[in-house]
Amino acid sequence: HQLGEILWRAFGIALLAAAVWRLARLQGEQQAPLFFLVMTLFAIPLAMNSARNGQMNIVLAALMAHAGIDLAHRQWTPAALWLTLGVALKPLMISMFLLCGVLYRPLRRRLPLAFALLLLAPFLTQNPAYVGSQYLLFLEKMQLAGNPGNDPYSDLFGITRSLGLHVPVSWQTVLRGAAAL
Repeated sequence: HQLGEILWRAFGIALLAAAVWRLARLQGEQQAPLFFLVMTLFAIPLAMNSARNGQMNIVLAALMAHAGIDLAHRQWTPAALWLTLGVALKPLMISMFLLCGVLYRPLRRRLPLAFALLLLAPFLTQNPAYVGSQYLLFLEKMQLAGNPGNDPYSDLFGITRSLGLHVPVSWQTVLRGAAAL
């Protein structure tokens, strides 16, 4: 268990370092070492807590950066794979996944295919009934997570409720949509 904890943290740090290096190379090969140093100095304090605690956020940030770099290079298939891997590891990545699918026409075929493969992969190693039940539980959990009214402090409207200002659910949806745009 302890070795696994160490390896997981090292993996996250290495993946983020590789992403930072690739970002630095966007400025050109000769300037890459300087940009890598500067970006690393900024990234270390921001990533320190996630790295120390072994949180998925460091891996998620690295996957987002790798996808963004591949998008900048118009490398559509690797970008789709980074995005899909991110969704597999943490559903929060679905926002970038969907946004990239809307903004980048070449991803519109690749992302659904990659996502379908992602959904089918567990059926290769587990009992299909078990996989199906897990997918149903995931949908239930996402519905609960998508209704922050269950937790009075989980979002902006929880704060307004604690101050005595109750925003109707229909207005919450409109305001969330406006914020998303």
